[in-house]
Amino acid sequence: SFGGGHAPRSAPTPEKGGTVRAKLSISFRQALNGATLTIKVGGSPIKVRIPAGIKDGQKVRVKGHGKPGTHGGPTGDLEVAVTVKPHPVYSREGNDLVMDLPVTVSEAILGTVVDVPMVDGNTATVKVPAGSSSGCEIRVRGGGVKTSKATGDLIARVAIQVPDKPSRDLKKLAKEMAKAEGDLDVRASLFEAVED
Repeated sequence: SFGGGHAPRSAPTPEKGGTVRAKLSISFRQALNGATLTIKVGGSPIKVRIPAGIKDGQKVRVKGHGKPGTHGGPTGDLEVAVTVKPHPVYSREGNDLVMDLPVTVSEAILGTVVDVPMVDGNTATVKVPAGSSSGCEIRVRGGGVKTSKATGDLIARVAIQVPDKPSRDLKKLAKEMAKAEGDLDVRASLFEAVED
């Protein structure tokens, strides 16, 4: 007989080490252009490569900087959750950058050509069409977020600005304008939509 038939002891299975999590806050510009930043995890500095076009809340993995493996398994990864700080002028919608473009009442009515600042420091000249209302969008092709896969646009949204303290002359002109508008009812569609 073979003495009770004990199976040979199997060696423990090598297992990959656990993930270490960290957080990193970056500027809007660093998110657009990409960056290599150093963060300290457990006392040791680790380089983290931020890809261009990263979005707020996305995670970046750094291989081999997690917990040590067991029984000869590989070291785990470091997972860095990225927070992108907001920008005072631009916000992001997908790969498009959106900004408010202040225009005066006369510019909105007559149309105008204005310069808008681009995120890369250049300036784009855009045409505000005559009869533009607040919210009208003017698109600058290729002025948005550039990632390895796509390039977005810059969208300038018309925002009609009225002076806080209109002068007497301006008020007088506004009365003339009201007369010229006649019985234009700009809110009729709101009431029709509510009744549907």
